[in-house]
Amino acid sequence: MRLLIVAVLTLVSFQEALAQFQVHKVDGGRIAITFFDEVYEDLDLAIETFSTAEIGTTLEEEMLIPTAAFMIDGSSDLLFLSSHAGGFQPYGVLGGAVRSIGGFVVTDLRSGNSVDFLNFDIHPTPVFSDGPGGEPDPDYLYIAQAGDDMGKDFELCYVKISWLPGDGGYGQGEDHEAPMEFRMKAWDMNIGADLAAKLRRPDLLGVTLGYGKVEMDTSVYEGPWDYPRGQKPFTPFSGEPPAESPDGNVLDVKLGILSSYQQKSGAHQGSFPNGIAGMTMSTTSCNVGDSNVPWHAPMSEGHPGISMAMYREMDGRFEQIGVSWMKHGFFALSNSQCTPCQSPSPQGNFLGKGCSDTYGTSNNADPFYLGPRDEWNGFTNRWTAWGSYFDGTPVDGQRDEFGPGGNDLVSHRLTVDDQDMIPTNATYYYEAMYLVVNDQLINNNIGSRTTVPNWNGSRWLFSNGSALVEGPALMRWSDADQITTKSLGGHADGSAILAVDVTALGQGKWRYEYALMNWNMDRKLRSFSVPVCGPVSDLYFHDMDSISQNNWQADVSGGNITWEFNDVVVGADKEAGALSFNFLSNFGFTASAPPGDRQAIVGIHEPGPGGDFMGIDMLAPSCLNLSVDMPSPAIGDAFTMSLVDGTSHGALAVLDVSGIAISPPLLLVWPPLPLVGGDLHLPVTLPNDPLLQGLDIGFVGADTNAAGGVFRISNVMRLDIRDA
Repeated sequence: MRLLIVAVLTLVSFQEALAQFQVHKVDGGRIAITFFDEVYEDLDLAIETFSTAEIGTTLEEEMLIPTAAFMIDGSSDLLFLSSHAGGFQPYGVLGGAVRSIGGFVVTDLRSGNSVDFLNFDIHPTPVFSDGPGGEPDPDYLYIAQAGDDMGKDFELCYVKISWLPGDGGYGQGEDHEAPMEFRMKAWDMNIGADLAAKLRRPDLLGVTLGYGKVEMDTSVYEGPWDYPRGQKPFTPFSGEPPAESPDGNVLDVKLGILSSYQQKSGAHQGSFPNGIAGMTMSTTSCNVGDSNVPWHAPMSEGHPGISMAMYREMDGRFEQIGVSWMKHGFFALSNSQCTPCQSPSPQGNFLGKGCSDTYGTSNNADPFYLGPRDEWNGFTNRWTAWGSYFDGTPVDGQRDEFGPGGNDLVSHRLTVDDQDMIPTNATYYYEAMYLVVNDQLINNNIGSRTTVPNWNGSRWLFSNGSALVEGPALMRWSDADQITTKSLGGHADGSAILAVDVTALGQGKWRYEYALMNWNMDRKLRSFSVPVCGPVSDLYFHDMDSISQNNWQADVSGGNITWEFNDVVVGADKEAGALSFNFLSNFGFTASAPPGDRQAIVGIHEPGPGGDFMGIDMLAPSCLNLSVDMPSPAIGDAFTMSLVDGTSHGALAVLDVSGIAISPPLLLVWPPLPLVGGDLHLPVTLPNDPLLQGLDIGFVGADTNAAGGVFRISNVMRLDIRDA
């Protein structure tokens, strides 16, 4: 009797699970594939296409020419599930195949072997779990020769699957009979084991040969069906996530996987070695928090951005040599590549708890989803659609700009000059950073891997090195003697990273090399000042572009060397000028003093809370140094002025106020105070007087004897007094 009850309850539960879904069948439509001609030509392959459909009229597709398009045969029988939440059920492709009319032929020019993909099939293979506790393979769709329902000639990687309901369709009402358009898009087309074997070319395995999408008309399927082997019919399903993270919950998206760094096919302008290349990479985000994360497409603003960059470590310097426009996320998969996916997203409009999402190399290089970096707030991670690059003219919040099309395959991608990748005595890093609104743990949003570039005579090839390392790539500078992360105003507006390498040159000379990165400060950085207190030579500056007009200008005066952005703005794909988030610039000089613990002053480009200056601890020439622990105090603030490396006594004086010289200097300490261990630390509290607001005050210190006789003068230190 007990067994009977259990069996009845199991049957009832199973029927309830079935009732959550509606099965649909593919009736027709079209397949579009962009073949990467430069890739297959380099590999001694030839592809002949036999198109049977027109190229799509969307600008998204027109930009990716040359494209081949094929009609879908009406005999196609691919079945898929839509869920009660109103969208495609992740891992809900049940079986059958999409069959093309027309196709293509792949020929190996070395051997003459050909493989015919006329009337090819797109079919799934079973995955063995779609919920907690499983680790399903996200690449479960394949292209095979006609009739080979188990063939794996091409893997379709990182497929974004969704559907568009008809009027009154499922998801907008209760009418399951309404037609739907089913889409499988944005997939990388990688050569699989079967095709590599047929061509007797094992070296081809995993090569990305194209990029494509499938648009399918569907109808409700009334025949018998069952879950694919290994599927779990009782997986919980989620609806729309809340717009914000609920109180007490942790929203945390991390960069889980970084791979496949490569030059985009055809993305090289100019003649080697003086050209420029457009790079791309594959990125996987993982929701390791306990909140679903909104993941809408532009022009909805609830989606993440992805910043991509390349760096070179060589000859004692760590320099940024490439950067991309911001990739706009638009669809979240429900894979389990980091942790088991607990909340699958039926329509890809949120990244569920525990779930992962991957953008392949073609997807991350698609100019349709690349927009200007300066439209993103690097601190709040927000982007505004209204008046954006995508909005164009008229400004109405509707998309009418789609990026460069045709043969411009370099612009907006991660662009790098040939000259910057030629040296073989360097270590190269590629990096990605996710910008997610309300993300509470940013250290895991960013990571890097090493790579080795090689010019093969027609394009750049890369071999991956180290595994993914969490954190900004600058943290991996092997020669750095000190790396400091500093936030302005207690994380009020993001953080900057300063790294320094000091090298003894002999004969009383030391070389100082600095790398300053704006990690996520929206207000940008505009100046960098180091106390030197003596002669310097061989000044160095490096930024992202090769445009000299907007280089920061160096000034050596007042015991400091200061580089500052000269407010010249020159448009370029590699943005330079004031240092934006996820950008890095380099500074260097040679001095006649060994290193000591000192303070750099970094100027903030745009006004805001926290003031206009930030102090960062670092190594600099160890002469008499005056510093302050709060370079931008407000009226009423208490701070400490420090004079270090003196001999007997110390004195402090005001040199100028907002550019007006004080003559003679106004002494703050008299008689001179005795130094303790060569240092003087003077607590100061600013009067609560509104007249002080906005003043820029220059101070200087002196190393004296007890009677006030001056031995040495320090660098000039400035206070910028801000509003309370």
